[in-house]
Amino acid sequence: MPQLELKVPPVLLVLIAVVLIQFAPGHFQVYGHAATTFKVAAAVALAAGIIIAMLGIVSFKQHQTTVNPMTPDAANTLVDSGVFQYTRNPMYVGMALVVLAFGLWLGKPLSLVILMGFTAYLTQYQIIPEERALQQRFGDSFDNYCASVKRWL
Repeated sequence: MPQLELKVPPVLLVLIAVVLIQFAPGHFQVYGHAATTFKVAAAVALAAGIIIAMLGIVSFKQHQTTVNPMTPDAANTLVDSGVFQYTRNPMYVGMALVVLAFGLWLGKPLSLVILMGFTAYLTQYQIIPEERALQQRFGDSFDNYCASVKRWL
């Protein structure tokens, strides 16, 4: 469905995923150390997500290219250094970690299904269209970058 490509801002997708998790039925019955482990894992995922996403944003700003995910054709620089050496989509990796953190914090088993849906939608309707635009703009340089750095991790 090409009509969905680049239409829903990724931050809105995070909000939708978080709301779905909030209202998802069921939760893990964990107590004591296990409950603490879930909370610590959630805090680590949240911190990692924020840091990774911010590193991507700072890199884009340093290279003076657009951070607007709705207009990938406005990119004027192919950023392949810093956090972009490890993932082509650090902002989206960060967002996925935030969604994971929320699910862990609430102990909702369905959050994993929601996270899979989030990443699948983001890949199909945001990342792949962005990659098409970047390939048209940067050609072989982008192809070489894709060959050496994974889309997610």
